[in-house]
Amino acid sequence: MNQQLDDYIKQARAAGMNDEQIKSELLNSGWGKTDINPAFRGETFATTTNSESEIDQDTFVNKWSWGGFFLHWIYFIASRAPKKAFLYFLGSLVPILNIYLWIKTGLKGRKITWETGKWLNFEDYRKRQKLLDKIGVIVIVVLGGLAILGFMASILLLSLNSARIKARDVQRYADARLIESTLTTYQNDHNIYPRALNELVPSYIDHLPTAPVPGQPYEYQVENSGSDYRLCVTYEKTSQKICGSQNVLIPPAP
Repeated sequence: MNQQLDDYIKQARAAGMNDEQIKSELLNSGWGKTDINPAFRGETFATTTNSESEIDQDTFVNKWSWGGFFLHWIYFIASRAPKKAFLYFLGSLVPILNIYLWIKTGLKGRKITWETGKWLNFEDYRKRQKLLDKIGVIVIVVLGGLAILGFMASILLLSLNSARIKARDVQRYADARLIESTLTTYQNDHNIYPRALNELVPSYIDHLPTAPVPGQPYEYQVENSGSDYRLCVTYEKTSQKICGSQNVLIPPAP
C-alpha cells in the first residue's frame, strides 16, 4: 500500500471526512481506483484484525483451564503467580473449601494468572497456558491409569486369596476324611478309639495330616470311655468350627 496515500487517508479521517468524501477527493486529484480501493481495504483489514485479536485474547483468557483444574496450586507456581499459589495451597488443606478452590482454578485460573502473572506479552502467556493444559491432562491420565491398575491388582489379589482359602479348606476336608477313616479302622481292630491321634502312627498311617495354617491344628478327643470321639476342624472361609464323631462325619467346606 502507498504510504503517501495511507497517510492522506488517516489525516482526512482525523479531519472528519468520511470514506466516500476521501475517495471523491482522491479521484479528483488524479488517483486511480486501482490505488484507492486497496488502500481502503488495507486499512479496514488492519482494523478488523486488531478487533478480532482482542476478542480472541479475551476468549482465551476466560477459557476453562485443564492445567489449573488438574494441577491446582502448582498451576499458579508455573504461571508465575507465587502469592496465589501459597493462598490456594493453604485453602487446599481446608475440607470443602479445597473442592471450591479446585473448581475455581479451572474456571478462573487463566484470568487470575493473566492479571497477576509477570508475562513478556500475550504470546508468552498463551504458550505457557497451553503447555500447562497438556501437562494437566497427562498428569490426570497417568494418575487415572495407575488407579485403574491398582483397582485391577486389588481384585486380582482378592481372587487369588479367595482361591488359596478354598484350596486350604479342601485340604482340611481331605485330612478330616483320612483321619475319620483311619479311626474307624483302628476301632474295628481294638474295639475302642485311640486316646490321641499319634497312636495311629505308624501302624495305621505313615504320618498325621498337619493343618494348612500353622497354629490351627485339628482337634481330637476321645469320649464315652473310648466308644466315641470328637474330631473338629475350622474352615477358613467361614471361620466356623465343624465337629464330627463316630456317627457324624465332617461335611465339606461350603
